[in-house]
Amino acid sequence: MNIGLAISGGDGSGINNFIASFCSYLSEDNKMYFFQNGLNGLLKNNFIIKDKYDALDYSLNDFPYIVSGRTNKILDDSDRDIIVNNLNKNNIDIFILCGGDGSLKFLNTLKTNKPKFYGIPLTIDNDIEGTDYTIGHPSAIEVIKDEVKRIRNSGRALPNRVFILEVLGGYCGYLALNSALVSNADFVLVPEISVDLDVVSSKITEKIKVQNSFIIICSEGCKPSYKPGEQIIVPEFAKILEEKTGIRARQSILGYGQRNGIPNTEELYKSNKLAYYLKKAIDNEIYNVLVGLSYNGDASYIKLGNVKTRVIDKEHENFKMAVMRGII
Repeated sequence: MNIGLAISGGDGSGINNFIASFCSYLSEDNKMYFFQNGLNGLLKNNFIIKDKYDALDYSLNDFPYIVSGRTNKILDDSDRDIIVNNLNKNNIDIFILCGGDGSLKFLNTLKTNKPKFYGIPLTIDNDIEGTDYTIGHPSAIEVIKDEVKRIRNSGRALPNRVFILEVLGGYCGYLALNSALVSNADFVLVPEISVDLDVVSSKITEKIKVQNSFIIICSEGCKPSYKPGEQIIVPEFAKILEEKTGIRARQSILGYGQRNGIPNTEELYKSNKLAYYLKKAIDNEIYNVLVGLSYNGDASYIKLGNVKTRVIDKEHENFKMAVMRGII
């Protein structure tokens, strides 16, 4: 069986381990075709064939095994025909696309009986409906947690400061929310929840009396006029909070380092499990689906035509935890 795989869009830690784990579930007669540069590689038939054991050396590493890509071009029917023809030219039986919701929605537009298509959620934003795990999300949280730890130490060394840390996440606040829970941040600002800065100011004033610092994690999408790819929203929040509280507010923008770091244990386990459920789907002829993990870790198979973006669900356990702790 010939299996093609490509990565489209933003990178994320854990993708190497997913690939290595999937390869480990394959029999010796399977051949892996890795298309470079995302959809551009599919259009140009740019691929490399690698031994299924080659990925093992990269599995615990954050150095890219294959190259992702983006295209600014709006792909039309002729482009889709080229992609399908290139896949068929190489006798690809199974094609796997790893990426965010936009890439996976595109996969559904490739109308053909061969190859069979599979989508794998790869985005640190964790913003795909139907799966509670996306590759890169746990390791991005780890990066944010480590930064909060350093900021907390700085706050102890020089007390009585507010710190606002801006993180990625786009229109979805799960990266900020989950990072705040893990790192014991004092407050979190997410796009889905309107916040009264007077309330935040009151929390700061009260807490700064009993602790050395007050740390806020702010999602980049909190800006009313936010557009994908924009950053740097925290200066205006810092200015307002400083004026309201009279307490010095410092800013930190973490940026693209969130997308790359040594995959943590949760990432390694869940990416392996995702690979296992992908192989089960192939064996059971469940195809043209997004393969995800539910909140309890079971397999989640979503038809590619039903893939959509998600935002924070107020019934989600993590949101309820944040509410109970008073950080949102």
